[in-house]
Parts: sequence; C-alpha cells; structure tokens
Amino acid sequence: MEQRGGFLTWLELTQFELEGQRLPLINQRGIHNPGYLDHTLSITSAVDGPYEDKIGPGGLLHYEFEAGDPLGGANRKLRQAMVHQVPFILFERPIANVYVPIFQAYAIDDDGKRATSGSQQGTNLERQRLQEKEPWRKATRSG
Repeated sequence: MEQRGGFLTWLELTQFELEGQRLPLINQRGIHNPGYLDHTLSITSAVDGPYEDKIGPGGLLHYEFEAGDPLGGANRKLRQAMVHQVPFILFERPIANVYVPIFQAYAIDDDGKRATSGSQQGTNLERQRLQEKEPWRKATRSG
C-alpha cells in the first residue's frame, strides 16, 4: 500500500486475511457490517456512487445512509457505532478500484438522512447533546 501512495484495490480489500482467515474489509453496499461485529467495520464513499455524500465545513464527511429504513438494516450498526463512539474505517474511492483508507473515523452526528463522519472523536459534551436530540438514541444506549 505504501509503495503505491497509500491506496488499496477492491481485490486486496475483499481478500484481506488475518492469521490465515479471510476477513473482507469492504462490500458492494457501502456500509460494511460483518455479522461477527455489533458495529460498522467500514464505510465507502465514492465520487461516482449512487449516494450524495458531501464534504462539509471542517472536512467532515456527510455520508448518506443506505436507502430504505434509516433506523434499520446497515444503518442500524452505523448508528450504534455513533452512539458508542466505536471507530470504523472510512474508504474514499476517488476513481474506480482505488480505495484510500482513513482510520480512525467516527460517526459524530446524523440528520436522519446522512451521518456526519470525521477522523477525530466528538467531545463528550457533543455526544451528550446528540443523545438528547433523538429519543431512539436513548433507547439504543440503554439497550
């Protein structure tokens, strides 16, 4: 990866192995939630993707949730990562078959349609404010 300027290919990410066991780091859906984890492992933002991801003020990524139920499916584990401040890998795909990893990324807010992700953890005060903003966050945190 270092020899090529810090990027990986689709094949390298889907065939990744750790201690002889294949553990894909991404999938075709964008939000990668392996069954063995309670939180999102990675998200992929692509310039030519089907969603309107945007870089906002301060360099934060506004990542559009997967279509369908914004509280269910793949979005549920991404929200769990936000509530519990569990880091994940953000892969930026500027062109086909080029994935630039950013770790540690955190989901720090959402507006019901997009999650805001940054490479640094939000403050406890900000996290408390976010949890009070939406009732589902309180239920998720206690459960």
